[in-house]
Amino acid sequence: MKDSITFSTIRKNSEIATIFQTGFSLSNDCFIVNYLKTANEYKFAISVNKKIFKTAVQRNKIKRQVRTFVRQIVNPKPIKFLIIVKKQYLKNTYNSNNLLFQNLLQKVIN
Repeated sequence: MKDSITFSTIRKNSEIATIFQTGFSLSNDCFIVNYLKTANEYKFAISVNKKIFKTAVQRNKIKRQVRTFVRQIVNPKPIKFLIIVKKQYLKNTYNSNNLLFQNLLQKVIN
């Protein structure tokens, strides 16, 4: 990763609200990505709905997998994004979910 871009997670509700209000959105079968281009920050947040994914074990596994997908991004651009996981995620394999995520993020970056 580039030295000028910081890599971290979004913790504040105000940052998430800003992404929803002023940002853009893209989606596919498994993910919705809301994003906002920034000057020098590379931040992300992952949202896994409790109503769809009932157990904490299931939600935590999904979050770990999506964090791995985010870490695999080569040459990240300065952007803040919120990843929302859909129910279809469970029906696909790990590799197909990774491919869907990478394709969606390429659209966001370009």
